Amino acid sequence: MTDEAVLAARLCALHEDISDLKTNVAKVAEAVERLARLEERHANTAAALDRAFSAIARLDARIAAIEHDQPVQSLATGWVMNGVWAGVGLLAAVIARKLGVM
Repeated sequence: MTDEAVLAARLCALHEDISDLKTNVAKVAEAVERLARLEERHANTAAALDRAFSAIARLDARIAAIEHDQPVQSLATGWVMNGVWAGVGLLAAVIARKLGVM
């Protein structure tokens, strides 16, 4: 083999290697782009989770306040209902007296 043939063969092999490198670089670029999209989605998901946990914390505080006030609310409701029933009883007694039943 002559030097020119060897150089031509090496040049051809080098050309094939460069073509393979171009293909692989394109694949790596595509993978990096896909990774960037995934990273952005992950960041959006993390932000959404932060918002959800913060909303849950606010709701927990509201529920705790309601649970704290609930016994007093039940007591006041009982008093109001007892007052309503006393008023109904008093009204029934007045009507009965007007009708002469009592």
